[in-house]
Amino acid sequence: MIRRFILATALLAASLPGIAADVRVSLPGGGALVLPVPAGWKQKVQPSDVPTLSLTPEAGNAFVVMVSALVRKDGVAAPSDPESLRKLVGLGAERALPQAVEKSLPVQDLRGGNAQGNYFSATDRAPKPGEFRNLTQGVATIRWPGPPR
Repeated sequence: MIRRFILATALLAASLPGIAADVRVSLPGGGALVLPVPAGWKQKVQPSDVPTLSLTPEAGNAFVVMVSALVRKDGVAAPSDPESLRKLVGLGAERALPQAVEKSLPVQDLRGGNAQGNYFSATDRAPKPGEFRNLTQGVATIRWPGPPR
C-alpha cells in the first residue's frame, strides 16, 4: 500500500544523522504522521486545523523546522499531483514576495528517493524581533511503501 503525505520541509528532519526517536502526529480522520527526529531537537505539535510538528534545536533558536500534513478535517489528503504541488508553493512565494529582498521568488523542484515536490527561498527585508531573516518553504509528496509484508 502506498501512503502519501505532503510535508513542509520534511526531508530535512528525516535525513539528519543521530535520530533519537520517532514522533507521532495524529491526523484528522484517523492515522498518523510518524517522523524520525534528530537527537536533541525539541518537538511540539502546534494546535491548528492543519496538524503541524514544530522542531527546534536543543538550545537557542537558530531555526525552526515545521512539518505539516495537508489533510482535511475529514481525513482526505490534499491533491498531491506535481501541478498542484507547484501551484501551492507558488501561492506561498507570492505571499512572501512583498516582504522579500529578492525581486522574484522562483519555484524550484525538489526530488530525491521517494519524495518529489517544490520549494522557494526568500530573505525578509525587515524581520521583526523574534522573526527569522531567511525562509525556505515547500511541499513534497513522499511515497512510502509501508511495512514489509
